[in-house]
Amino acid sequence: MIAYKGFDADLQARWGSGTYRYEAGKTYKEDRSKCASSGFHCAENPIDCLKWYPLGAGNRYFLVEASGSLDETTGDSKIACTQITLLKELTTKRLAGHAMIYMVKHPLREWERIETQLKICKDKADAPAAGHVAIARGEAPMVRGAEGAILGLIREVGGIIEDAKLFEVTGDVKPYTWYTLENRTPKEVQDET
Repeated sequence: MIAYKGFDADLQARWGSGTYRYEAGKTYKEDRSKCASSGFHCAENPIDCLKWYPLGAGNRYFLVEASGSLDETTGDSKIACTQITLLKELTTKRLAGHAMIYMVKHPLREWERIETQLKICKDKADAPAAGHVAIARGEAPMVRGAEGAILGLIREVGGIIEDAKLFEVTGDVKPYTWYTLENRTPKEVQDET
């Protein structure tokens, strides 16, 4: 199963049974897996990694393959497995993109989140600094952010996701300007509030 795992800047996981150091591309094995107790932990929803490894502070995120004996928890998408392979490191923008893909694939699961450098909100979201992420979801979603922020728009009509776009505030995308979706393209709009 494809999942996501967060680490500190040195590719160490420091939760669970102590600090464990990983290397990209390697496969690791354990004898048992039980969420919050044993095995290698990861998450089906990439945003769930931010609970333990928030954006910033040099934390890193990987696309992983979780296999062997799997144990899932309720309340979030955490998984414990007996075998894990670190497939590919994800930038903040790619992590946000994978989070949007997760929402498209699972539109009925809980999705609203507010973390230190992340806002996933109904209708309107903003990212006040570079490296922050703002994703708005609704019938007419709007986002804005500082230079270097990552912005996402998900248009949902009648419970069905019709369109989505991820982009960065750089070049033609102006800082602190509200954007919405028009034919899969971010369009500058005036804030009506």
